[in-house]
Amino acid sequence: MRNLTVPDAGRFWDLRLEALETEPLAFSASAGAHRLTTPQSADARLGFVVREDFVLAALVNRQPAGMGGFYVLGNRRLATKDTSGASRSNPSTAERA
Repeated sequence: MRNLTVPDAGRFWDLRLEALETEPLAFSASAGAHRLTTPQSADARLGFVVREDFVLAALVNRQPAGMGGFYVLGNRRLATKDTSGASRSNPSTAERA
């Protein structure tokens, strides 16, 4: 696992869309709203200003394959669920991370 950073913005955007479509209850946003953004707009999400914010990626062959994040929005803290799919579709995925 590792933190996602600005150079990961494109992959973050793709993973987030996939997760929004398959696990919509894990997020405070919708897949439709996400489609109105661009991969470049993900730069701002990964170039965090708030020290408590972070997104961790689960890696497969050194590439982000799933993620989980934590954001502070005002006084409200949001955490997303694991989106790697390891526990649902392929239990061995977590072993390769």
